[in-house]
Amino acid sequence: MSETIGIRPDVGVLSVLRYLNYKPWYALAEYVDNSIDSYLKNKEALLKAEALLKPNGPGYKLKIDITIDASSRVIRVVDNAAGISAADLGRALRMAEAPPDKTKLSEFGMGMKAASCWFAPVWAVQTKALGEAVARSVTFDVASIVKNRTQELQVKVLEKPVETHYTIVNLAQVFQSQNKTTIARIKAHLASIYREYIRSGEVIIQLNGETLEHEHPVILTAPLHSDDKGTPVLWRHEVDFPVGEGRSVRGFAAIRETGSTSKAGFALFRRGRVIEGSTEEGYRPEQIFGRGNSFRSQRLFGELHLDGFGVSHTKDGFQWDGYEEEFLAHLQKALSDPKMPILAQAEKYRKNEAKPIIAPPVGPPHVSPPVGPPYVSQPPIGPPIGPPPGKPPVEKSASESVAKVVRLVFNSISWQVHVKLSIEHAHTEWMEVGDYLLPPGAKAAPGERLLGVRVALSHGFGQKMQSPSTGHSALISLAVGLAISQALANDGGATNTSILLDHLGEVLSLPNLSL
Repeated sequence: MSETIGIRPDVGVLSVLRYLNYKPWYALAEYVDNSIDSYLKNKEALLKAEALLKPNGPGYKLKIDITIDASSRVIRVVDNAAGISAADLGRALRMAEAPPDKTKLSEFGMGMKAASCWFAPVWAVQTKALGEAVARSVTFDVASIVKNRTQELQVKVLEKPVETHYTIVNLAQVFQSQNKTTIARIKAHLASIYREYIRSGEVIIQLNGETLEHEHPVILTAPLHSDDKGTPVLWRHEVDFPVGEGRSVRGFAAIRETGSTSKAGFALFRRGRVIEGSTEEGYRPEQIFGRGNSFRSQRLFGELHLDGFGVSHTKDGFQWDGYEEEFLAHLQKALSDPKMPILAQAEKYRKNEAKPIIAPPVGPPHVSPPVGPPYVSQPPIGPPIGPPPGKPPVEKSASESVAKVVRLVFNSISWQVHVKLSIEHAHTEWMEVGDYLLPPGAKAAPGERLLGVRVALSHGFGQKMQSPSTGHSALISLAVGLAISQALANDGGATNTSILLDHLGEVLSLPNLSL
């Protein structure tokens, strides 16, 4: 048996959707949104149906199973939500036809179609609605539809038990090959975006068989920065304020126990879903977080729920409508509350830890030409007096008393790398790379490239890498190799390469990692 379904408006728009500015996790989020939306709108019926089908079972939970097969370039999304009814299927497959109920996660009538055309030239939907006796499947061959100006598609109809319910989306010949790194990032982003639904226990999301969980940072418990002998405080502050007419913000801000450049920042929610600020893409306006690598930018995080604000059709950003400045002013005031001065604590608090001892290198410095050994020792460089414009100030500290200049040739490029070893506990990242770490007056010879590197010995890994005979030579060589590798990766078009250093620093700090 077959039916037909109209897919107007003009199908030519389908070929343009491939060029949307999506990221793979936001595109996949469109399917998750639809599944959760179906669950929320049919929750009572789904719970009742599960209770009748399995009276002694554990109860209904929404399950969303995503499979990414990189080798065959296929993506498959399966859910056990309420399915798409016969009455709603036409609207669901037509572009820009919004659902009648736009109060949940599906509101623009664009998500599934836009994401599917962005991912693949051929895709199919199979759905079985709760309470109906048949399943329906539709295949979209975008090139064929556009070429033939197709206005109706064939719908395959198969008999199925009334009590079953699901939706399956198959994406074939996927344009972008999803490598292991991308898949890992997709997992992290989806776990972050849907953290509230996941931790409620109502929704289970799996990707390639792994159940997604969101990692919650440990919140700092410590005395006020100006009273290190005072009573320890849990540095979490609830916020709740209006913004303009019909808009409001609620949630919390807190200070991380361990700083992280990539993982700090706010997550901005709407309807229980993160819109901005998932995982390493935290929302960090300068008005709240300061510039660059300020202490606040490494420590401050939180979850803020924004009600009454619009979002982009790809649901990866808010439509502020001129209210962002007012929002930030209210937030800054809330975080400057004298009873809980979150901003001041995040900026000024220092952990009171024992400082490691820097062992000076033993033996005379070894000097060799650029094409020789990994590094060339130079006299210590004095502490920096300031970064280039737009970069955060680098703190003057006697603790940065060990500095090396490493010159080498790699990949047909001459490199001049300035490495500082720091025991300042405010430097929580085990390794940083940036021009703002270069000493004043550092100049590159013709054809030479400059890199500034700082390694935090307070991280602990530095002490493990210290040798009685060679000091920190091995650590410096490792830092130089990583810095050059990151620079070359950036040259090749790689993005977010600093995440590698963040993850590596976390792995190296694990207590059960023996060296």
